[in-house]
Amino acid sequence: MEYKKTHTEFSMGYDELHIEFSMGYAISYIEFSMKYKETHDEFRMGYEESHIEFRMGYEESHIEFRMGYEESHIEFRIGYEESHIELSMRYEESHIEFSMGYEER
Repeated sequence: MEYKKTHTEFSMGYDELHIEFSMGYAISYIEFSMKYKETHDEFRMGYEESHIEFRMGYEESHIEFRMGYEESHIEFRIGYEESHIELSMRYEESHIEFSMGYEER
């Protein structure tokens, strides 16, 4: 058992205007954070590579939902700055992917 990787953390800040909560043992963790400067809400639960993630952002201008076990995952993303919509389902190397994009020239 490693103490350095095992942690519980809670912080609130005014400068960065964020609230963060995380619990972890090695790579297994639960994390919740809200930030104003980066302007996003993030919720993540994970055990090693198996995780569920939900994220909304303004500066990165995207909504992302991901469920995964190692390389097998379902991902949905909408983006403005990168100007694309992407839906992908993967199981190791076998995957289905849908994407739309518009690049400014």
